[in-house]
Amino acid sequence: MEYTPGSENTYASSLHEYTGIAVKFMLPVYPSPSSRGQKSEKGLTGLQSGCWQDCVLLQALQQRHFAGAQKNVGSAGVTVEIVHDDLLGFALLECPSVLEYKVQAGNSSLYNMPPCFSIYVMGLVLEWIKNNGDIAAMEKLSSIKSQMIYEIIDNSQGFYVCPVEPQNRSKMNIPFRTGNAKGGDALEKRFLDKALEFNMLSLKGHRSVGGIWASLYNAVMIEDVQKLAAFMKNFLEMHQL
Repeated sequence: MEYTPGSENTYASSLHEYTGIAVKFMLPVYPSPSSRGQKSEKGLTGLQSGCWQDCVLLQALQQRHFAGAQKNVGSAGVTVEIVHDDLLGFALLECPSVLEYKVQAGNSSLYNMPPCFSIYVMGLVLEWIKNNGDIAAMEKLSSIKSQMIYEIIDNSQGFYVCPVEPQNRSKMNIPFRTGNAKGGDALEKRFLDKALEFNMLSLKGHRSVGGIWASLYNAVMIEDVQKLAAFMKNFLEMHQL
């Protein structure tokens, strides 16, 4: 899905960038019916927010509201919210107090009991990233790793097929089918079984779409991706007609 400037509904108050799972795209965000047509006193028209649940800690942030959880940040159970001060205090009446950013900010993010272990793990992850070149290094490595796999897919003459258009592809999660665009259950099972023999785990695609799914989060080293790339080349040579 691609966002085209000017295509949003005139009532859209902002743009929300979703960069997660295996695609990235822009979504118009609509205000509540009662506030449609009203301009914010703080000039928030045109605000861009983001949900980078799979790409957090991959590159520098541009949004004034960011949300991300687990995966690159740490274990499940923790959510990072970075909200610009001038966005506080605009919650709808229906919003529970525990989800109100102004309430959380006023209580130093301790309005409710925090997930202590998840926050501790997140601290270790952040320290590791800082000691290994910071965000710029993570972005560079992510580009190198994802390019390895995409090149094999794109040069396989249709044996491997990624269903995501190049301009919308994720650097973190790479879905693809084996054999042809629709994939083949028997061939993909053979791929997964053989990969398991080389201790490559969790490559099975999402249950809703099937296929193969390679996750290349920051903790996945270049050596690990090289191993997967070599396996994919070998499997291609053995099974391509």
